[in-house]
Amino acid sequence: MGGLVSLYALARYPGVFGGVAALSVHWPLTLNFPWLGPPPRAVVDTLAGNWLAWLADALPAAGSHRIYVDRGTETLDAAYAPWHARMAGLLAEKGYRDGLDAMTPVFPGADHSERSWRARLAVPLRFLLAPAPGSPM
Repeated sequence: MGGLVSLYALARYPGVFGGVAALSVHWPLTLNFPWLGPPPRAVVDTLAGNWLAWLADALPAAGSHRIYVDRGTETLDAAYAPWHARMAGLLAEKGYRDGLDAMTPVFPGADHSERSWRARLAVPLRFLLAPAPGSPM
C-alpha cells in the first residue's frame, strides 16, 4: 500500500514533499484474507470513495507539486480502473495539468508486482525529477 502512503504523505505534509510517485495504488484499502474472502463491493466502494474525498480536500493546490499515479491492467491492478479514473478526474478538477504537474498513465499488460514496477520506474522518475518548465536547466 505504498502508493496510498505516498499520497497521504504529500497531502499531509506538502511543505516537506514536492511530488509523489504512487504506482499501482491499492484503492480498495483492504486486505484479502483467505479465510474471510474478498471484502464486499460496498465496503470497498465506501473506503475508496472516502479516501478520494479526503484527497480532494487535502492535496495541495496545483502548480506547486507533481503527482504521478499509475496502474497496470492485470492481477490486482485490473480492479483499480474506476478509482484510478476518479483520481485522474480529481487532479484535473484541482487544476493539475496532465504531463506538467500530474501524470496518470495506464500500462496495458502490467500487473501488481515488483517486476512490473521496476520495468516502468523510469517513467515517474523522469516526470518527478525533470526541471520545471521555464527553468534555466
